[in-house]
Amino acid sequence: LAGGEDSMVVLWTVPSSLRRVVAQMNGGIKAVAFAPDGRYMAAGDKQGRVTAWNADTCEGIGSTSVEGDVLSLAMASSPDLVAVGTTANKVVLLSLPRMGRVADLLHEGQIRSVSFSHDGSLLAGAGLGLCQRGGCSSRQVLVWQAGSVPSHWGLVGAIPSPGSARAVAFSPCGQLLALGGQDSAVHIVSARLSSSRTSKLPCAAPVRCIAWSTDSLHLASGGEDARVTVWDVAGERMLFQLPRAKGWICSVAFGVDSSSLAMCGLSSTEVSVYPVDLHPSAADKKVVVNDEVRIHDIVKSEDEVKVEDEVNGDDDVKVYDKAASSGKSEDDVDVDEDVDVTISRGGSSCFASPLHITVEDTNVGVKLELEQADLRRPRPPSQAERLQIHKWEESRKLSVSAPRTMAPCIERATACLAHDCDVLGLTFDPEDELLVGTQCAALMRWELKTQQLRVEAIRLRMVVAVACSPSGEYLAATDGRRVYVWRRSSSQEVGHIEVEHKALSLAMASGKPDLLAVGTASGSVQLVSVPDMRTIATVQHGGTIRSLSFSADGSLLAAGGGTDPFCGLMSHKPEESQMKTVVWQFSSPTDGVTLLTSVPAPDIVHAAAFSPSGDVLAIAGEFNAVDILLVGSDFQRRSELPCTAGVRCLAWSAESQFLASGGEDMQITVWDVFAETALFQLPKTSDWVRCVVFSCDSRWLASCGYGSSVVHLHPVDVHGGTSGALTRLPSRVSSRGSQGTEPAMEPEEGSPCTVSPEGGSDT
Repeated sequence: LAGGEDSMVVLWTVPSSLRRVVAQMNGGIKAVAFAPDGRYMAAGDKQGRVTAWNADTCEGIGSTSVEGDVLSLAMASSPDLVAVGTTANKVVLLSLPRMGRVADLLHEGQIRSVSFSHDGSLLAGAGLGLCQRGGCSSRQVLVWQAGSVPSHWGLVGAIPSPGSARAVAFSPCGQLLALGGQDSAVHIVSARLSSSRTSKLPCAAPVRCIAWSTDSLHLASGGEDARVTVWDVAGERMLFQLPRAKGWICSVAFGVDSSSLAMCGLSSTEVSVYPVDLHPSAADKKVVVNDEVRIHDIVKSEDEVKVEDEVNGDDDVKVYDKAASSGKSEDDVDVDEDVDVTISRGGSSCFASPLHITVEDTNVGVKLELEQADLRRPRPPSQAERLQIHKWEESRKLSVSAPRTMAPCIERATACLAHDCDVLGLTFDPEDELLVGTQCAALMRWELKTQQLRVEAIRLRMVVAVACSPSGEYLAATDGRRVYVWRRSSSQEVGHIEVEHKALSLAMASGKPDLLAVGTASGSVQLVSVPDMRTIATVQHGGTIRSLSFSADGSLLAAGGGTDPFCGLMSHKPEESQMKTVVWQFSSPTDGVTLLTSVPAPDIVHAAAFSPSGDVLAIAGEFNAVDILLVGSDFQRRSELPCTAGVRCLAWSAESQFLASGGEDMQITVWDVFAETALFQLPKTSDWVRCVVFSCDSRWLASCGYGSSVVHLHPVDVHGGTSGALTRLPSRVSSRGSQGTEPAMEPEEGSPCTVSPEGGSDT
């Protein structure tokens, strides 16, 4: 059910896109609603008119006017009621089918969103008062006790909102209440306000709409970031995001079986319906329903949504109900060849719906059985899900030696390593010593096991960046003007070089010879051999070099960056900003350096990191995502890990399966790259995260923040699988250029793409 500015209420049948005009109202439609039992539907317009219809026949059953403009609607089936949120700072309750007024519930602000609990016993209203310089006059969500007569209605309580509340929704199980608004977060509270415990799901921008899945396990939110985000409520983590829309998201709704998700945006004339799978992997097919007007609200009815499954093949997936007769299938859809899946679901709970899955592969005789775990705690991917992920990865030439997952370790405590001044850089050496660069001219070396300083600090003017060679033989640090190299075993200085422009980033590779890469603010990368400290080549990126990374064998060097003279104040930066990641290939000092590819980015790139296996390059920055590029497929963009804010740092685990990101959301998120899902988030810090790095055995995760003198050591564990890393794939390829990257160019002799080994100057 949808309504738009042409004053028409339209009923769509999905996915056939059959369109039926229900009625023409007096003004633009601001809200629509379906009754939970599917018998009635209603709509409200800008003129304060509310009309209800029989959902089966689309015949009008009543209409009435309310004070002010209609902003929101909600319906209950026991008793049959319509709640109307208005600009008159009150909720008007109407009875069905006569549309008689039951009660007026007063609020301090305009009612932007209303929601009934599943049994109709509670009603929540989110208010938004007049906003001036001092803020908004109302930031509360009020909850009322419902009833069929005015005397039964009463205020249960008020929920203060950190920002102006724009969206409120009771979970179908009736135990939870979700709130969203201007504070860029979704808050989950007890529906009856019986508990003070709350959960907070951080979003990238203010939230304007929310919707629950039927099983109350998942929540969709949309708003001013122009994206719909789907959350695992029990695990308090993001599952996935739908593609970015052209404008703010104004309404979102799940289908009755939660297999589809509908959304519409401001200034848009279409409703988009996505088939979704609320497991770690989500379908990305899109069915677009076109209309000639801008859509303001959409609600899916119980019988109107059926979306074709995304898998195709020869066999069937049979869905059985335990309560039904044995062997009677409710639905048949196609799946991959020679794989039969049987799913049965029963029971009801706010947090867990018992699920039993049997997967049988007739080719290899593998049979897997799973009983769904308690979803009150974040759970690792199930065995069936791992099998699906494994097959999915194999089709993309990427595989893991055995199923495994990562989680915080509860047996070891988090450690805090305090320093005298702000920490600016971190790295682990192969012996699991932690190197810490500080603002007060000291390079500290911490013993990880004892968490004590191992040797005397190395003194510099200031330590801007640090690096360690993979072999562990050399250490490097820079104060911005000079780059120093020491032998790790003796802390004896090998040598140093002067940098014409400010050095911002370092990277080292081990080989013959060992290499040191220095990224500068001028957009150049200086490649230096170690220990003779001779400049082999200088290559150009074009923008400020903010991150450098060598591949495991030292043959590839990636530089991410971009120039931002406005310090983040401009959201749309010009092409001259050089927002990209450039990859060069280094064969030997005599062959020089060759440009392989340039990967453009929508915003400044702050982090670029090759996986230890050499198969994947991860890049991230101010575009609120981590892009995963396949090295062996011409740096084709394989996936995108959506983040709630800009990313400042990345770190790979030794297995090349887990990736840690941190940045402007002040949290470290650990991702399973194969499953494309966030496994967990560490506690929020007081400021942006500057650096994050895994220890060599993947048992510790070190981090530091802006304006902080403390390094946090977080214990983590890898569960399942066997020792060993990813299956190594060839890291060198003969040609470059693919979708998502700029075409590779064959360098001409003497061109800037080829650097002579004798040339120490910029070419």
